[in-house]
Amino acid sequence: MAMSLDGYIARADGDLDWLMKQKTESEDHGCDTFMASVDGLIMGRGSFENVLTFDDWPYHKPVVVMSQTLNDADIPGGLRNKVELSTLEPKELMQELGRKGW
Repeated sequence: MAMSLDGYIARADGDLDWLMKQKTESEDHGCDTFMASVDGLIMGRGSFENVLTFDDWPYHKPVVVMSQTLNDADIPGGLRNKVELSTLEPKELMQELGRKGW
């Protein structure tokens, strides 16, 4: 899980700027190793909406967005093969992804 030292994923306003500043040319702070060790990413609606404001989509692995309010129309066309929505509870989602080989 990506989180800041204070234990939060995002700032109080939902911003993830700290995460994008962590990777520099000389040090990635373990990000590349972590990404190589996982089959995909799971994030909430707020994080997903924030990442959509980035200049480029930063993930090369599949992304599952947990949301009770988003629908397929909320996923930009260029991300439809990279992002999947789920309304499952976390435990159920992990079981489903396990069945898919994650």
